[in-house]
Amino acid sequence: MLITKKDVDAIAKRRIEKLYDFALRTGDKRYIIQMERIALRMDITLPAGIKRGYCKKCKNPYRNQVVRIKKNLVTVRCPICGNIRRFQISR
Repeated sequence: MLITKKDVDAIAKRRIEKLYDFALRTGDKRYIIQMERIALRMDITLPAGIKRGYCKKCKNPYRNQVVRIKKNLVTVRCPICGNIRRFQISR
C-alpha cells in the first residue's frame, strides 16, 4: 500500500493537535517546540487557535495571560516572559 502526501499530512496534523493538548495539560514547552518542528518539516501551517495559544518568545502555553481589547485589536501579554502579541479582529 502506497502512502500519499495527504495521508502523511493527516497524521502530522493529528500529532500536532495531540502535542498541543499535552502542552496545555502539563504546561511544558518541549511539546510546543516539537509541534513547531513537525509543522516546519511537513510544511503545514498551524491553525490560528493553536498559533495564538502560546508565547512565540518563551514557547510556553498561555495560562493566566493578560488580555486587553481596544477597538479592533486584541493584546495578549505573556505572564512568564512579558512578551506582548497583538492580533487584529474584524467587527
